[in-house]
Amino acid sequence: MLEWGDRAIVYAATGDEVTRRAAYALGFLGFVVLGLSIYLWVAILQPERF
Repeated sequence: MLEWGDRAIVYAATGDEVTRRAAYALGFLGFVVLGLSIYLWVAILQPERF
């Protein structure tokens, strides 16, 4: 399901066909960015835990 959202964004940006490998790579990158942003928000709001 997440891959469909990535495809729409990538198609809008490139206008070309995107390979399945590239779509999965973009999805993985999105998860990494989301994870880092959550970690940083927790570290900012609760610094005593770190």
